[in-house]
Amino acid sequence: MATITEAPRLSPAPDRIRHPLQKLRGYIRYYVTLEGLGVTLLFLALWFWIGLFIDYGFFKVFGVDFVQELPWGLRAGVLFVVVAALIAVVGLKVAWRLFREFNDPAVAMVLERRFPEQLGDRLITAVELADVRKAATYGYSPAMIEQTIQEASERVEPLPVQEVFDWKRLQRMGYLLALVTIGVWVVVGFGTGTVNKIADGEWQLGSFVPRFKDVSGIWFERNVLLQNTIWPRKAHLELLGFPENGELKIGRDAPAPGIRVRAFKWVIADSATAEGWRPVKWKEIDTTLVGGDLPHVELPADWRPRDADYGWTLDEVELNLDKPEVHKSLSPESHEHLRDLLQRLDDRAADPTMSRKLRKLTIPDTVYVVYKSATMRNEMTLQKQGDNEYAGVFSDLKETIRFYARGEDYTTPERRIIVVPPPSLVSLTREEDRPAYLFYRVPQGGTVADLRGKKLHFSARDVTLTGEKSPIGVPAGTDVLLTGKTDKELVSVRTLPARKGAAEVNADIKLDNDHQTFHTQFLNVRGTIDLVFEFTDTDNVIGLRHTVIEPTPDGVPVLEVQPDVIRKTNQGYMATLAALIPFTGKVRDDNGLDQVEYYYTISRVDPSANRGGSLLALLGGTAQLFGGPDYVLPTALFITSMAHDAQAAGAADKKEEGPLKAALPSFAKVLQGRVEREVPINAETLAKLLKEEAPRTQLTNAFDLDPEDPQSAFDVERVPMKLKVDSSSELQPRYKMQLWVVATDNDIETGPHTGATREKFTFLLVSEYELLAEIAKEEESLHIKLDDTVKRLTETRAKLEQVNTGLAGMPKTDEFSPFQVRSEEVEQVRDKAQSAATEVFNDYTRILKELKANRVEKTVIDKVDHLICEPLDLAIRGDFPKTQEALDELRKQLETNEPDLMKKTAASREAGLAAHRQLSQLIDRLNTVLNSMEGLATVNKAIQIIQAIRDEEQKQFEQIQKIQQKFQEEILKSITGDDKPPEKKDEKPPVKKKDEKKP
Repeated sequence: MATITEAPRLSPAPDRIRHPLQKLRGYIRYYVTLEGLGVTLLFLALWFWIGLFIDYGFFKVFGVDFVQELPWGLRAGVLFVVVAALIAVVGLKVAWRLFREFNDPAVAMVLERRFPEQLGDRLITAVELADVRKAATYGYSPAMIEQTIQEASERVEPLPVQEVFDWKRLQRMGYLLALVTIGVWVVVGFGTGTVNKIADGEWQLGSFVPRFKDVSGIWFERNVLLQNTIWPRKAHLELLGFPENGELKIGRDAPAPGIRVRAFKWVIADSATAEGWRPVKWKEIDTTLVGGDLPHVELPADWRPRDADYGWTLDEVELNLDKPEVHKSLSPESHEHLRDLLQRLDDRAADPTMSRKLRKLTIPDTVYVVYKSATMRNEMTLQKQGDNEYAGVFSDLKETIRFYARGEDYTTPERRIIVVPPPSLVSLTREEDRPAYLFYRVPQGGTVADLRGKKLHFSARDVTLTGEKSPIGVPAGTDVLLTGKTDKELVSVRTLPARKGAAEVNADIKLDNDHQTFHTQFLNVRGTIDLVFEFTDTDNVIGLRHTVIEPTPDGVPVLEVQPDVIRKTNQGYMATLAALIPFTGKVRDDNGLDQVEYYYTISRVDPSANRGGSLLALLGGTAQLFGGPDYVLPTALFITSMAHDAQAAGAADKKEEGPLKAALPSFAKVLQGRVEREVPINAETLAKLLKEEAPRTQLTNAFDLDPEDPQSAFDVERVPMKLKVDSSSELQPRYKMQLWVVATDNDIETGPHTGATREKFTFLLVSEYELLAEIAKEEESLHIKLDDTVKRLTETRAKLEQVNTGLAGMPKTDEFSPFQVRSEEVEQVRDKAQSAATEVFNDYTRILKELKANRVEKTVIDKVDHLICEPLDLAIRGDFPKTQEALDELRKQLETNEPDLMKKTAASREAGLAAHRQLSQLIDRLNTVLNSMEGLATVNKAIQIIQAIRDEEQKQFEQIQKIQQKFQEEILKSITGDDKPPEKKDEKPPVKKKDEKKP
């Protein structure tokens, strides 16, 4: 029968084995902690010194401040890398080893390797077989296991477990850490003292500790806290008037902006500012800054800070204190207190312990601006102004730039000027309300008040945007509504004068809700409106558009009119007292003509004023002697006129009458025709028409004077004065008439305006006989010209007869060549004769028109017309061409290559006879005209006789004047007893004494 026995009781490894192992684990953690702490401190020390040397060293050597140069993100990235490296070091050196579990076998293995002779393999065996029950399952004897554990415990207990670690390594690390921290600090202090010794002559080691503390604190703020605190500088600058966000946007074509920089002497630490420092405010000065009691100082009321919101700065107070002119408003006590306060602040700023609170800086002599873009880099020196300010202007900027100002070792934060396209107009339209009188007349049955002030609306039209300016031409008095749209959203639109010094243009501008469309209106525009629209967009960029509204005033009518046909002499135009004076030319007005009239003045010319007048009367009579006995009477009147001239010598002209007006019927006819074609307008109809965009009527703004239209001529017979004498036995006086044309427009708003011909035409109104005498002079020259022409034709006809004679004698072939030459000579003479005859005909045609315009006797007009003009016209249009055809045929026959000589001779003879007949007919017709002009020979003889009489009369008149003057001189000489010549009329007579008796 089997017997159940109880298994042996097995237990874990005894505590005497585990205790050394636990002790070793404690040493391991202690060692790892010390080593990790040393590595961490060493890493931090190296980070500090290396970062300090790079950051502060670059600033001191090269003047480069990474806070200003590098973006915040890059600095944050560097900090992230450093912290990540630190975490990695701490994790590997401390955390990973410190919190790692060290099991008994691993710890036992460390001890056996450190003490192999004492332990052998017993400790690891005891640890592995410490679980006796588990070991029994592997076949080990429990008694043997107990024995092994017992021996291992006895050998482990006395072992020096701490000697397992290399404690000297930690010691060396401590030395290195001391060297990296305290040693480097000592070296830096000694080096700083040496530099100060070289620079200032003394070590200044006492100030090294606080200064090093400040530098370390600034480094920590910059590189760990990532603040923008800058390294201490010798100067402090601030940009004035620049946007706080550091960006200024300007238009591409806008003027380059100016830069203003102010330097400050007194600055205070302020972590709320971007760089950690700012100017000291006057109100911030307290006992802490001064280091004692604060003196009582009241700034004068007439002192004004530059920035009312910012308040007084200590710099401004000091600058005002140095100005002699401000001492008048500052009491002596306050002046003394201010000086004492500044001295105390100066002492406090020199204290190293205050270097992180208050600083006194220098004012740089030169401040310059460095700016760069994608394509260039440049530098500009600013001009020093008063009160520690510096100013300058950039050159034309075509691209975005970055810039900073630098003075001494201080550099302002970098700023940007962004060049963007300025806002510009994409459309500009105008709506006009033009004065209604420019298109409509006063309503029928109405008055001027019905039309005055009324406007006609014209819908929107585009205004050009090309070129430098947008011109807008409108009639004067127009209401103009401008509507513009820009390519950007706007915050404001205003108007500026187009030129410096010009008057402001007041315009009410309304900006729509889309912030791109604006409207402005100008009422009753009568003067030039020259302005510039200034558009400011949301980026504060300014765009400009020069716009000129040029009103066209209702101008004065322009007349280009002159007399037609009437003869012009040295004394003016000569016309008869019955003349119908024709005018030719144009009358123009920019808008509408209301009236065109003749204006004139007439004055009588006394015979003594023109002693040749009666002579001309005789000349006119003699010129018509060939007309019959009806023209003998004027010749007799000459003798009476000569007697009258002698009696009336020296008499003055009669006072002229006028100016008088005479209507121009042709213009009234045109005006009436226009009115009849227009839509009848009354007050009600006018109101409807003004709402339409296009007027249905058109005013008369152009009128042409037709010299062939009697209604356009000035009728001398219709003047309201008696000019002609009643009896033929009376001497007809002569008159001087000033005649001009006047036009009036229809301007009912500011007019009407009146325009006249550029000159007043002078007319000498004479008798019909005097005019005919003047015409006779021209007729004589025409007679001579035509007579010479006939003589040349007659001589040429003889050459043609020679050709015909030669052809009658059966010439040989080689004899035709001379005939051809003579034929060509005849043709040349014929051509010249036709030109001369045409000139005579044209002149006589004009004379005929002149005779008709002057309304001379019909018999005279008929003779000139029927006896001269008509025959000349027939000759020019008939005889000359026929003669040319006959001569052409003769030349053709003479030049033909007909082999039959007899046949050629017969044809040439026949052509020569025909040409001779046509030439003879032409000469006969011209001789007929010459016979009609033959009376001019008598006129020429009469002119010679009358001129001789007139010259003799003038000599006698001058002789009488000399005798009279001599007689007067002798009489005065006998009275005064003085040989001096008599005084001139313009000299003052001698003053008579009161008691002097008259001779």
